[in-house]
Amino acid sequence: MLLGIVLHSAACYMTVPTEPRFFPMQETEKAFAFDILVFLIHAFRMPLFFLMAGLFARMTMERRGWQGFLRQRMVRLGVPLMLFLPPLLLLTRHYALAMGVPPDDLVFHFSVFWFLYFLLVFTLVVAVLVAAGLPAGVLDGVFAKIWFSLWRWPLLIAVTGCLLWTQYAGTLEPESTLTPHWAIPTTYALFYLTGWQLFPHRESVSQWERYAGRYLVVAAILLFPYLGCIDELVKAYNREATPLIRASWSIPEPIHTVAAMLGAGLVWCLIFGITGLFVRYGSRPTQTGAYLAGAAYWVYLTHFFAVLVLCNALRTSSMPVFAKFAIVLAGATAFAFGTYELLVRRRPWAWLFGAASSTATAVAGSESASSLLRAR
Repeated sequence: MLLGIVLHSAACYMTVPTEPRFFPMQETEKAFAFDILVFLIHAFRMPLFFLMAGLFARMTMERRGWQGFLRQRMVRLGVPLMLFLPPLLLLTRHYALAMGVPPDDLVFHFSVFWFLYFLLVFTLVVAVLVAAGLPAGVLDGVFAKIWFSLWRWPLLIAVTGCLLWTQYAGTLEPESTLTPHWAIPTTYALFYLTGWQLFPHRESVSQWERYAGRYLVVAAILLFPYLGCIDELVKAYNREATPLIRASWSIPEPIHTVAAMLGAGLVWCLIFGITGLFVRYGSRPTQTGAYLAGAAYWVYLTHFFAVLVLCNALRTSSMPVFAKFAIVLAGATAFAFGTYELLVRRRPWAWLFGAASSTATAVAGSESASSLLRAR
C-alpha cells in the first residue's frame, strides 16, 4: 500500500495520459522515466496485494467463521470507503472542472479506492459460497494437484495472459467505475482466489525465497520488451484517455498478444520474487516494520488528497519535472504519516485502520502475520 504514494506521484508526470474525469492531475511536462516506474510498480503491487488479501481472508474465515469474517470485512473495508470517498470525489470534481472537463461527463467512480469496492464484492461472494456449503476440501485438493505440478507456470501465464489480453495494451487496468468490464474484476479475483487457496499450503510460500533471485532476473528480462510493447500499442491505438481500449478487442495488433503474455510472466515472476525476498529479509518482526504495517492503510486512504492538491498547485511552476515529483512525493508522505500520528495512532479507533493501540501489540501482530510466510 505504501508504494501507492510513489505510484500516484509518478503518474502525474508519466507520458501515458490518465483519465481527467477520474485523475485530474497530469502535467504538460512529462518524462518517460515515470512511465517505467509506474508500470513496474503496477505490474506486481495490486496482484500481490490481492493474493495476500485472499490468503489472510481465508485465515480470518477459518478463525471466525463466515459470519465473523463478513462482519469484520464489511466494517474494515466499508466504513473507511464511506468516510473517505465523498470528500475525495468533491476534490476530484473541483480539479476536473478546472481542467475543462464538462460537468455532464463527471460520473460516479471509486477513484483510488476501487480496490476496496472489489474486496467488498469478493467478501460477499466468498461468504455466500461458504455459507451455502462450498466443498472447500475438493477445491483444495484440485488446487494442490495443479499448484505443485509442472502445469502451474503454463496455466498461470495462460490464464493471466488471456485476461490481460482483454485489457488496454495487455496491462492490468485499475477500473474505478461502479460497473467495470468483467475482465478487470475477474483478473483481480484470480489473484485473490490464488491467495485463498494457498492458505492450506502456506508453508510453500516460504520456499519462494530459494529462487527469489532467479524470479527477479527473469522479471528484469521481461520488463523492457514488455514496456516496448506497451509504448508501441499506445502509439498504434492513438489512445485518448479512457478506462479501456475497447476497439482493440475485435482486431488487436499482433503485438497486443505478445504484451499480454509478457505481462503475465512479469506479474507472476515479480510476485514470487518479491515475496521470496520478503520472506528472506523482511519477515522478522521489528518496531519499524510494525509501525509501517500499522500505518499503511491510513496512509493509502489519505495520500491521494495531498497528491491531487500538490500536483495541481505545481502545474504552472517552471521547476524541473523531477523536482516537482520529489515535492509531491515528500509532501504527500508527510501529510499521510503526519495525520496518522495526529488522528489515528494510539486512538480508540485505530483498529479500524489496521493500527495497533501500542507498539508491543503492533510487533506481536506483525510477528503473527509474518509467521504465516515463514512457516516451514
